[in-house]
Parts: sequence; C-alpha cells; structure tokens
Amino acid sequence: SSSSSSSSSSPSPAPLDAPIARAYPSDAASKSTAKWRVYTDIARDHSARGRHADADRYLRRAIAEATNGFGPEDPHVAAAKNNLAESLRLQKRHAEAEKLFKEAAAALERHYGATHPAVGVAWHNYAGCVFARGDHRAAYDAYAAAAEKKAKALGRQHPEYATTLFHMAEAKRAGGDAAAAAVLLEESLRISDAAGRGDGSTALRRMERLAQTRGDLMRDHHAAEGIRRRVLEAREHAAWVASGGVSGVSGVSGGAGPGVEGESDDDDDAAAIAAAIA
Repeated sequence: SSSSSSSSSSPSPAPLDAPIARAYPSDAASKSTAKWRVYTDIARDHSARGRHADADRYLRRAIAEATNGFGPEDPHVAAAKNNLAESLRLQKRHAEAEKLFKEAAAALERHYGATHPAVGVAWHNYAGCVFARGDHRAAYDAYAAAAEKKAKALGRQHPEYATTLFHMAEAKRAGGDAAAAAVLLEESLRISDAAGRGDGSTALRRMERLAQTRGDLMRDHHAAEGIRRRVLEAREHAAWVASGGVSGVSGVSGGAGPGVEGESDDDDDAAAIAAAIA
C-alpha cells in the first residue's frame, strides 16, 4: 500500500544545523541566534567547496535568523549581509553585491558612528563593487570616502589607510589618470614603509604596480627601472633570509609581476567586521 511504501522509504535527512540548534535554549531569540551561527558556518563550508548557490541559500537564511535573533539594526545583521555580498562578488554578481555592501556599511555606521574601524572597511568593500562594474570615477569617490573614515578611526599612517589609497590609485589608473595614480601609490608605499612593512609581499606588489604606472603609462622608464631594481633586491634579500643566509640562492619568485591588476584584502576586511561584533 501507499502507506507501507511510505513508511519503508528512507526519511529525508535532517537539516545539518538541527543537532546543534537543539542544544541551545528554546526561546525564539536564542534559537534564531544559534541558527545564524550554524547557517553561517554551513555557508562557509559550501563556499570553500565552490558550491556558491548552496552558500548563498544559507547566507540568506543567516540574515533572516540574525534579524530575528538580534534585531534588524544589530551589527550581526550587517555582518551577515556583508558575507552574502562577498559571496555574490566572487560570482561577479556585482549589482546585487553592491546593494548589500552598501546596506551593511550604512547599518554599521548607524550603530557605531563614522569613526569605528569596521565602518571604513565596510565602505571600502562597497567601493570595490562600484569599481568592478566599471564606474571608475564613482569608485574613486567611494574609496576616498572610505579612506576618510579609516583616517578618522585609525589615523593616516595606518596600513589600512594605505590599502584604500592603493585602491584609489587603481581607480585613477583605470580612469586614465596615471599621474594621480602614481602619487597615491607612492603615498601608500610610504605609509607601509613607515609601518615596517616596506619589504612585505603586499608592498612589493604595490611597487611593481608603481613601476608599471611610471614606465608603461607615464613613459618614465628610468624611474620604473629604479623601482624594479628595489623590488628585485627586496625579493633576493627575502630569499637569502629564508635560506638561512646561504649565498648563491637562486629561483627568486617574481611574485604577481608588473601586470598585477590589484590585490585582495578580503580576509583582513572580514576580520575587521567580525571583530566589530565579537
């Protein structure tokens, strides 16, 4: 009979979050906050495996549960929207991502005020989507606004501020203003150097970008060659240190190369926003 066949068939698997959610108190708010955490973790696992549609589905559920559990204006909701926006950005769904990044940034600013470090990071993320859809002038303006918020929160000598200067340079370069891009790149490098990060991989990528801008776009090949020599010397020194000071080490990596189109600070961005709601 239909009833017997139904009873003998395998039951649908329980939702992955069910055992964890059951361990939390039964009131609605606690259940929602527990589900928010579980759905976020499940989404991260799906994303790491390249299952973006599944990740997006759980991230949307995380937004709903964060809203129910914490309230619509809570920073956890902004963080959940930021997570979904980042997933959409990775899929090049920039219009959807831009809207969510903007909502998340505005919510964080309402909650913390303009001088909280997470606020500048969130607006930086929004600017990245504006850049990705090709509106370079608007992207520059958005990055500049994010830089001002970072400056108020962290100061103009902080590496986070230097990161946004780099992206402002990328917007200027993409918009055809190589001279302005070079000035911004140089200031970004000056800050990194003052912070003791002048020989780090990020600074070297920015130096390569400056060399490309000076040489290929501004035709100042002498300046570009000097910058590239500095990059090579820094990489050779790093290889020498890594080898324990053994001379004659070869095979120094060229890194991203002069054609690098930018750099990713996604992990740092996510960490800054996560720290804001910890």
